[in-house]
Amino acid sequence: MEEGTIGDRGENALIHRLNRDEEFSKNFVKCIKEKLSIFISDKISAAKAGRGYKTDIIISDDRNNRIGLSLKTRKPGRPDDHLDRRWLDKDGMLCSSWEKALKMPKEVFEAFQRGIMEKARNTYADLIGQEGQPTVREFLLLNLHEFLEEVFRRGESNLQLFAVMEYEKEKSLYVFRMDDIIEFIENNVKVSGIKFGRTITLGDFLWIQRKAGDGKHIDAILPKTHPDHPANQIQIKVLPIDLRNAAIKNLKWCKFEMPLGLSTPKTNDLERWLK
Repeated sequence: MEEGTIGDRGENALIHRLNRDEEFSKNFVKCIKEKLSIFISDKISAAKAGRGYKTDIIISDDRNNRIGLSLKTRKPGRPDDHLDRRWLDKDGMLCSSWEKALKMPKEVFEAFQRGIMEKARNTYADLIGQEGQPTVREFLLLNLHEFLEEVFRRGESNLQLFAVMEYEKEKSLYVFRMDDIIEFIENNVKVSGIKFGRTITLGDFLWIQRKAGDGKHIDAILPKTHPDHPANQIQIKVLPIDLRNAAIKNLKWCKFEMPLGLSTPKTNDLERWLK
């Protein structure tokens, strides 16, 4: 998928800079220590985290400190990005179901379950029916911090940095403290509110949707209305560029120039990307 390819290119490019560009690495460490108050020694190395983790890049130093970074890489015309996907009622390899993670009361669980199945039958249906919306809104607001921690960090205590890279335009990397981003979004949702429709919109930057879009190869095995069809998972999406633009007006941040050629087609050669 294009989204995954874009993400891989961004991660590879940042890892390459941190490992092989001494000046970039020095400026990165200096800024996250001085502006973001995250301690790490001057000698660092970077590597990809395991598949399926919230952490995308692990930054290690010579004192055995390990800092996790979540990176969202976007290009013009593709404003949204994936944050989380899991089942309402079944645990995954690295995550609990939403029912378990948020200790959903029966009425909240059933409102989501009914909505997912209705959308499986009718893509234009609201995710949560009108009768369930007051209950779901109250539940999400009461559990908003826990929800955001699950969506962004999911218990990965070393995941301290959130970063956004945009290419084919500015080619810059913005880095924030993960704690600050979660708190900023939490406050935004409380002010801007929760809106119901085909998705559940949380403030200005996030929404909850039925995943959908698994294709005919899955549909041939399971009908979309079957509870085990992967399209019936819950997916959370974010608007990284909008979030970045708002966050730089309110939070501490670091900016690094990334002289990339990330859009170079069909190449795995980082030397050609990083001109």
